[in-house]
Amino acid sequence: FCFLCYTKYMKILSLDISTRSTGYTIFNNGVAVEIGTIGNNSNDFLDRGNYMAEFVRLLREKYGRFDNIVVEELKVLKNQKVLVMLGIVQGMILRELRDTPVTFVAPTVWRKHFGLNGEREKAKKGAISLCKKLYVDVKNDDEAESYLIALYFSTLSLDKSKKL
Repeated sequence: FCFLCYTKYMKILSLDISTRSTGYTIFNNGVAVEIGTIGNNSNDFLDRGNYMAEFVRLLREKYGRFDNIVVEELKVLKNQKVLVMLGIVQGMILRELRDTPVTFVAPTVWRKHFGLNGEREKAKKGAISLCKKLYVDVKNDDEAESYLIALYFSTLSLDKSKKL
């Protein structure tokens, strides 16, 4: 069984979720077919979450069922209120994909894979720079990170010692 061959022929939706906007990348047969940012200007995080969830539902309608959803794992934040809001938004979005396997990837794991660990803002700029070096057209760090999360997932080996 070749995991790399298997992931090459998967349809993957990768999400870098936040309460303001969500970066997404769709890999189909090993190729990024769509990269974008989901967000609106509402002041209410629940409105933004509903908008993002509906957008993801429409992506599913457009592309059909995904073989896997890859999501950046929630990070422990100093601000508990923001962490709770982020968890709620993540739940709203993932509910629209409830019959699809979800893989959570720790930010430190995928960033380390690409040599981007360190200060958060520097890592975000590094993600954009790396995408540009890979000739991937991204507009912001949300898109860059969703692309790199998808790329990380799609290039994993069957080594069970690797933690996603």
